[in-house]
Amino acid sequence: MKKPRVSSSAEIARQIAGAAPPPWLEPGLERAVREMLMPAIKAGQGEASRSDIAAEVEKLIEAAVILESRLGMHSPAGVLIAGGGPGPAMEDDNEILKLLPDLKHRANRTLDRLKKAGRGKVSAGNTPEEICATILAVSWHMVTGKFPAHSADAPCQAAEMVWLMAKGPSSTYKYAESSTKRWRPHLRKALSGDPRLELLRGFIWAKLRPEAG
Repeated sequence: MKKPRVSSSAEIARQIAGAAPPPWLEPGLERAVREMLMPAIKAGQGEASRSDIAAEVEKLIEAAVILESRLGMHSPAGVLIAGGGPGPAMEDDNEILKLLPDLKHRANRTLDRLKKAGRGKVSAGNTPEEICATILAVSWHMVTGKFPAHSADAPCQAAEMVWLMAKGPSSTYKYAESSTKRWRPHLRKALSGDPRLELLRGFIWAKLRPEAG
């Protein structure tokens, strides 16, 4: 079967959000793909130093603190000023604010374990496919206010578009299969309660949100 063409961030944004994607979505997707997915594809499931991972976790904690402040944790007016508005946008910001304390708690626990373990190498943990599916799942949630159904065609097609944008190797799947069949298990895992995936969702969310920069 003919190899599909590479997707653009604009096409992915429309697949997720329809005809009028929010302005942060396209650059956010490009940032997440460039800084997280493409390096993972290049490196495979290799090894990373504990100090490198600890540094990334510290960045996540810092981004969460900044975002918490900018969105106005205790003030509905603060949420409006920070870019939300009446209706779904404000509700989505409030939902994010509810998640921030738990995200920081988990990240700090992970940081403590890394520091206690000392130097050395650890498995990077997340496969490129998991990262790809999680980028799509988090983007979907940030736009619609809910995570996608892992078995639905549209999010699976969008996940494949993210993979193609990152120039993921064709050896990881057969083009004769449907995108739903290929990406359903990866999306299911991306949405699971696995602590590794919960932390990954936090990293990706920080990449997608313009306030985290």
